[in-house]
Amino acid sequence: MGLIDRRDAVLVLVDVQEKLQPHIHGAEELVRRIGILLEGGRLLGLPLIVTEQYPLGLGPTLASLKPHLAHAAAVIEKTSFSCAGAPAFLDTLRATGCHQVLLLGIEAHVCVAQTAFALLESGHEVFLAFDAVSSRREENKRYALERLARAGATISDVEGLLLELLRDSRAEEFRDISRLIR
Repeated sequence: MGLIDRRDAVLVLVDVQEKLQPHIHGAEELVRRIGILLEGGRLLGLPLIVTEQYPLGLGPTLASLKPHLAHAAAVIEKTSFSCAGAPAFLDTLRATGCHQVLLLGIEAHVCVAQTAFALLESGHEVFLAFDAVSSRREENKRYALERLARAGATISDVEGLLLELLRDSRAEEFRDISRLIR
């Protein structure tokens, strides 16, 4: 597992929904960091897949994130905890041609973790920004990230991942990315 590469990476926003978000640890900062990563991904041309866990009961993706989702390849409804349990997710992921998956969203110890394990098992490289995932309880997030790191996922942060995707301060997107992460 090496660096994340913008030519081979897809962003996956997992279940950041209206009725879940108020119960999530550090929800306000989490949503802010997710917004930064989504905007950075857009600037860098990364494909985006969005999932919603049982939206009839849990509501749609947060309204405050909607402006960042205009370029999403798909918004996929699911009932399985793992995104990989939804055939439409796997089809959309396959269509991107990407082998590296950058996961962000909630809950770290349930849907994000189960998705990460399924993707690792299928041969994908998995990256997570610890400041762009969360759970209702901080310790659930912490132990999930430790478990995922032991399984082979790369854990970093929003700023580190965006600069890793950028690779060089001479890149045309550097100014916009540096404004985002300040």
